[in-house]
Amino acid sequence: MKPPSESKGFAIIEVIISMLIASALITTFQALILGITKNNIANKNQLQATMYLKEAIEATKDISQSDIPQSNWATLDTCGANCHPVIKDDVPGTYYWSLDVGSGPLLDNKFARYLTISKVKRNASGAIDGNGTDDPNTRKVTATLTWRDGGNPNTIPHTISTEALLYNF
Repeated sequence: MKPPSESKGFAIIEVIISMLIASALITTFQALILGITKNNIANKNQLQATMYLKEAIEATKDISQSDIPQSNWATLDTCGANCHPVIKDDVPGTYYWSLDVGSGPLLDNKFARYLTISKVKRNASGAIDGNGTDDPNTRKVTATLTWRDGGNPNTIPHTISTEALLYNF
């Protein structure tokens, strides 16, 4: 055992070193938690975007098979390169999907969704071919969704899209 006079101040050095190690660990864990939180938000946005795209494709399928005069196969051609699906209730007692031309409202104040519906061309053997003739019973639907993380206009925009073929039987 050392005499008390030689170990003076040694406890203070131990406390300072312990505090430095603790602050380094806290900083590391804080950065890790922040990264995990950002990743969770990005995954949530991606999942929501995917669901909104699926909804748009399903709404368009519903329209193509509808018997309602205001929303059926013939109305698909009114969409063109920029429309969005909406639920309407102007037929008494009936709610139905319809397409409105132009940009729709932001979904969840973040996601912008639009559809492009185009005619499909087929060659003589019936295969889809850009140089063939118009197939009156097939349409190609492209659903596109864009958003910015956190709704911040300074962040990089994300865009995803999906395509489907609709058939009029």
